[in-house]
Amino acid sequence: MNPENTNERAVQESVPIEKGAGDAEHGSSARKYQIRVDDDNFEIAAAMPTGQELLNLVRKEACRYELFQVIKCGEDQVIDPSEQIDLTRPGVEAFITALKHTVTIFVDGENVPLTRGEHTVAQIKTLAGVAAGYRLAEERHGVLHNLADDESLDIQGCERFESRPPSGGSS
Repeated sequence: MNPENTNERAVQESVPIEKGAGDAEHGSSARKYQIRVDDDNFEIAAAMPTGQELLNLVRKEACRYELFQVIKCGEDQVIDPSEQIDLTRPGVEAFITALKHTVTIFVDGENVPLTRGEHTVAQIKTLAGVAAGYRLAEERHGVLHNLADDESLDIQGCERFESRPPSGGSS
């Protein structure tokens, strides 16, 4: 055996996780891991990335999308954005994303969970605990737009709102 080749199996440059990054042949000493998220392939250095890091790879936001880990011969698992994923674990195949049913919007910087779909501004104000008489403005492309309470919005997740005190003076 050539002494220069003795570490050849110990450290591999890149291991596809669906080929068994956690099995005895590949070990857990790879320098990079080949993963698939949805239909895109990536090579990452971290053996323990977070769910958020994988969502970032496919440019999807956790306030709108869920991440699932596809497990060989098992049930797909939902991965929380802050959860670390062990890419060396046997059975890990790939990852997929899906639109959430309950999304997150932001009102005055606070997370507000709500079902995706049509909601009136008044409903959003109630869910977010906006003070009576205050108005709601939605941030669109960096600009705040005032909203009427009876206006209907198609919520898809990640929308940002700001409450504003009532305007006008006393008579």
